[in-house]
Formats: sequence, structure tokens, C-alpha cells
Amino acid sequence: KGRSFTLCSVRQFASPADREEYGGIYLDCDVIVLKPLSLFSNSVGLEELSPERLNGAVMAFRKHSPFIMSCMLEFYSTYDDTRLRWNGADLLTRVAGNFSSKPDAVNTQQ
Repeated sequence: KGRSFTLCSVRQFASPADREEYGGIYLDCDVIVLKPLSLFSNSVGLEELSPERLNGAVMAFRKHSPFIMSCMLEFYSTYDDTRLRWNGADLLTRVAGNFSSKPDAVNTQQ
């Protein structure tokens, strides 16, 4: 299937790929941090107005995180260049649903 990768879709894939390979923290430039960043490990942000949905604006993961690897596999297998949220925040929410029964798999903090 022909796929059109835009700059936005490259960012959506590159940020999790960096977290998987190196670990670390990703923050969008409009995020205001109220807690020490050292408190975040294997964590992803929540949508403010829709707390059942995850948001990739804040991500902190250890190197070689199984959650991030699952996100990358989901991105590759379900990428749709006509659906922006599907490839980003919705993808995080879908993958987290598969991890919800595993302890310490992914944390969400408000």
C-alpha cells in the first residue's frame, strides 16, 4: 500500500523511536512542568479534557521500553495518512489498552 509520510507523521514516529532506542523524556514546547522530571518513568501524558485518552505531548520511558516498541509496531502496521490523531494520541491509547492488565507497564499521571 502506498503511504504518504508527512513531516508530522515523521515526528510521530521519530519521538517514540528515540525513546525506545535511548530512553528519556519528550516534552512538547507548550508543556508546563509542575513536578520534578525525575518522578516520571515509563509514563505518558493524559488529555486534559478527555482523561481516558493519552497524549504524546509528555512521554518518559526507559531504554528499550516494551510499550514504546508496541507503539512503533502499531504505527507501522496501522498508519493512515488521512487520520492524524489515529497515528498519534489515539495510537498511544490503543496500545496502552493492551498493557492495562500488566503491572508497571505504563503510568499515567495528572
